[in-house]
Amino acid sequence: MSSATYITNRPTVVSENFDDEAIVIHMDTGVYYSLRGSAGVVWQLLEKGATLPVLAEKVGGAFGQELENVKSALEKFLADLKTEALIRETDEEPGAAHEPVSATVEYAPPMLVKYEDLQDLLLLDPIHEVDEKEGWPKARTDQAEG
Repeated sequence: MSSATYITNRPTVVSENFDDEAIVIHMDTGVYYSLRGSAGVVWQLLEKGATLPVLAEKVGGAFGQELENVKSALEKFLADLKTEALIRETDEEPGAAHEPVSATVEYAPPMLVKYEDLQDLLLLDPIHEVDEKEGWPKARTDQAEG
């Protein structure tokens, strides 16, 4: 991977950070994800925009890990996030370089766990898809059936 700047794919992707985890929802697909291990810290940095070297330095420092071990795990994790369209490359300057980072848990490589069990419910859009005859919630019709 290059030293591109990565940022979360907002507004399509929304998230909530907890102490040791981030929950991420891709609003266009209805798939949600649990980001575990050091992934919660990584996600917070990605929300500000970050390059792989910045991520490796910040995560390695926060968890007291060797830079090369962290970098290898981050490369795989970033590839997974890109595959799921949770992050994207940007021309913006990375904002995470100056962010203070602290770890509240022991180091574990960042992990992305995918859940599709609530996909149909998450694709319902009761606010924007109200129809006088059909009522709401009404399933979004712009989704590919599969």
